[in-house]
Amino acid sequence: MSCRFAVPIAAVCSVLLAGCAAGDQTVSAPPARPGTSAAPTASPDPTASPDPTASPDPTPAPAARILEVRISGGEVSGVEPRVSVSLGESIIVRVTSDVADEVHIHGYDVRQQVAAGGTVALPLTATIPGGFEVELHNLGKQLFQLRVA
Repeated sequence: MSCRFAVPIAAVCSVLLAGCAAGDQTVSAPPARPGTSAAPTASPDPTASPDPTASPDPTPAPAARILEVRISGGEVSGVEPRVSVSLGESIIVRVTSDVADEVHIHGYDVRQQVAAGGTVALPLTATIPGGFEVELHNLGKQLFQLRVA
């Protein structure tokens, strides 16, 4: 073989070998950042049984029942004279009044001042069974009877 073919054959061989070597390369994940793990994260197994020790998803609390009460010219409107709620039920007594006074839920000792022309909201969880007067305290005006059972 002559020298004039040796250079071109060597060039062709090195191109072919470089191409083959490129096809054999394995791709690796980039290095992990400091403070992180380079281990891959596993996807949950859809056939796996649920973990019996895991706590169930929290159930959202039901919304409070709103009792709207209006006092105008000494007259009460918006609620029945007796309102029944279940033991453990959450309520909000929302009072709009044309006179300044203290709204008071007896038995629970929940009270709040309402300004003339204002509105107040009294949140309550019905934890005590029985009948309770809801009134404008200073005027002694009953708004309704709260029945908890």
